[in-house]
Amino acid sequence: MQVSQKKLLGCLKITYRQEPDFRVIYSKKELTLKNSSQKVYRSYLFGFKTKGPAGFFHQGNPTYEDLLSKDREAEFKLANLQYYIDYEKSYPNADGALIHAKPLFYVNPELQLFYLKNYVYEFYRNWDEYQNNEEVQIDLITTLADPAPDTTLPPATPISVTWLADDLPGFVHDAVLLENMIQNGNPCSETESITPMGVHSVVSTDQLEPLKLYTAIFKARYKTASQSEYAEEEVHRYVFQTSHYESFQEQVNSYVLERDEEDSSVITKAARFEVIVTLDNTQLTTAQEIVNHTLDVNSPLRQEYAYDYDKIISGIFKLGALHPAMTTEFNLIQDELTGHLLGVLIRNPEPFNDPKIPVTVLETTIGATFGSNVLDKKVFSQDGRNIFLTNSTMQLVSGSYDFQFKYLQWSGNHYEEVDSVGVEMEVGE
Repeated sequence: MQVSQKKLLGCLKITYRQEPDFRVIYSKKELTLKNSSQKVYRSYLFGFKTKGPAGFFHQGNPTYEDLLSKDREAEFKLANLQYYIDYEKSYPNADGALIHAKPLFYVNPELQLFYLKNYVYEFYRNWDEYQNNEEVQIDLITTLADPAPDTTLPPATPISVTWLADDLPGFVHDAVLLENMIQNGNPCSETESITPMGVHSVVSTDQLEPLKLYTAIFKARYKTASQSEYAEEEVHRYVFQTSHYESFQEQVNSYVLERDEEDSSVITKAARFEVIVTLDNTQLTTAQEIVNHTLDVNSPLRQEYAYDYDKIISGIFKLGALHPAMTTEFNLIQDELTGHLLGVLIRNPEPFNDPKIPVTVLETTIGATFGSNVLDKKVFSQDGRNIFLTNSTMQLVSGSYDFQFKYLQWSGNHYEEVDSVGVEMEVGE
């Protein structure tokens, strides 16, 4: 603990103004004479110079120039935002991955970037004039580029990102370490508990085109008071796709195919289908083991299928390649031999939530109840577009079930419910 404390206290972490030269005077009280109480102050002077934010920091850097000459400039980690972004939490996928990605709803869309370091915000904020240092204007802007733009319209206008604070769990370990030192050590002054703070940036716009591929291009803008124009450097880019739907409400409610012409609240046709399968007792037992997570470790299904969804749908039910879903579908899986309703397979052309969300959290995004009957066993496909709901016995009671769908997004320290939709659906006879 003492060693760690010395190391931490010996490192001074301060946010410095960008570009100017600094000098630091460090004074230390020392004994100058042996066996004397007389003390004097001895000062040490050292200097350093700061550089601009990511996007400008690498310019003129000898290390970067050397790597650039060897076509290895990507190894210089301070040239852009690549190594600062939390790809697991950012949405849409900030790495541009489109496979198994949830498309972005095209009305009031938001692009959220979460960061591994909270000081990223300091890269892109203005600095006032101070001590003969010019005012500096810095911004992070984003252009949502259309690969096939309408040439009759003006080019897309860059959007300044909005910075928001959050509690980032990644910093909790450091805070706990310092708190333990305070509680178990000998602090030299009064202290308060540390609350970690993170930051994320949001890009908002009113509307995009549905089912279209866009490129988000992030650029750093930099200008001092004496400069007439901004210098711009790209710091990140990724592609993303917009959804067929304008909102989560529209996505879930796409199961409604027709409504009564006189009373739109009455649904006359819904995407509700019956799917007949044939299972013997062994297959039914194996299916129950899969949904209850008790499948034998030596089961051949574990070798053949990596995901529980595929084990049930393809390995047990033998449904094969299903036709592509065009809307939200409710497929009632029924055993031909016993007549028992085994479960409900819900499908959609797109994932209901971001597939990167941990499965334990995804399981909270959907539920179905009919009185005391609860479909508490949920099996998701790898891409999140299909969900099989059942109970531990895989023998459902017929009735009008209340299906609840939730849409989650990362808020900084947990997945937050931002929308929900309820659906009443008749299950069984």
